[in-house]
Amino acid sequence: ILLAGLLLSPVLRAQIVDFGLSAGYSLANESLRMKGATTSILLGPNHGFYLEPQVDFNIGKGFSVRTGLQFRKGGSDLFLDLEKLSVNLNQITLDLQDGNRELVEYLREHPEMVNKDLTADKLEAYISDYEKYTAETLETLKNTDITLNVDRYTLSLPVVIRYTTGRLSVNAGINLNYMVIDRVDFLAHMPGGTVYSGKDAAGYLPYLHYALTRMPPTNRENPTMSIHKFYRLDFAHEFTVGLQAGLDYAVTDWMSLKFSYIHGLRSEIKNPWTDLFTLYERAWQFGLVYHFHFKNKKKNDAPVPDF
Repeated sequence: ILLAGLLLSPVLRAQIVDFGLSAGYSLANESLRMKGATTSILLGPNHGFYLEPQVDFNIGKGFSVRTGLQFRKGGSDLFLDLEKLSVNLNQITLDLQDGNRELVEYLREHPEMVNKDLTADKLEAYISDYEKYTAETLETLKNTDITLNVDRYTLSLPVVIRYTTGRLSVNAGINLNYMVIDRVDFLAHMPGGTVYSGKDAAGYLPYLHYALTRMPPTNRENPTMSIHKFYRLDFAHEFTVGLQAGLDYAVTDWMSLKFSYIHGLRSEIKNPWTDLFTLYERAWQFGLVYHFHFKNKKKNDAPVPDF
């Protein structure tokens, strides 16, 4: 917020040089990072849109400050095919069977190579147990998958410094976001043909909410809580902040092509979940900007749009 204030301070003394309306396609793919790991996982593409009135304030020598108020759809779509994962795990086990047998025989023939804590007999028992486990897992997880769709509709305030040369301009700055609407859909196909949805979790979520907040359910006879309400109260941050960078290319005086990338800096999820993992926004936007032009006005005359 402080950075936004510093970027906006020149605007108070600057002259408006352009007013436009931008709209287009937004592709979100949130990044999940586990605590204690250096790698991150992109959860899955979420297709959306954005709509934004924008204004540029000249600050001199080709530089301007651009801001606006953007409404956009982001989020993530997660799909886990647990049966396929177990198939792949079992296939690795099958691929290693011949090598495992040869290793055990080699250790039997060369006892001097055997670690005192891991004999050939122990290794053979471990391998047998592991092969049995993977086979049982494959059988258990047949026709099992999980789908989670999260849509976040936000109002965003981008504040970027923009440099223009000819028809091309580049920009970089910050993006402040506030979630105004959310939609959460959950579906799990379990072993034996059982299917669970977000509605099935409604009877359990009040107790998890109580464990997190120490707030008892209002309806104690038959407490329920929707997954949407739990997501907003106990899981997701409504306010996030990120870095934004992009470029524009003026096709005509009236129309520009626009590309932007948003890199979240604040995790979208709350404590205590962040003790285990964090979730950051990653979004790419492609769209068009329509520029409004106004005739030069005489003193005391109102502006007249020139379409």
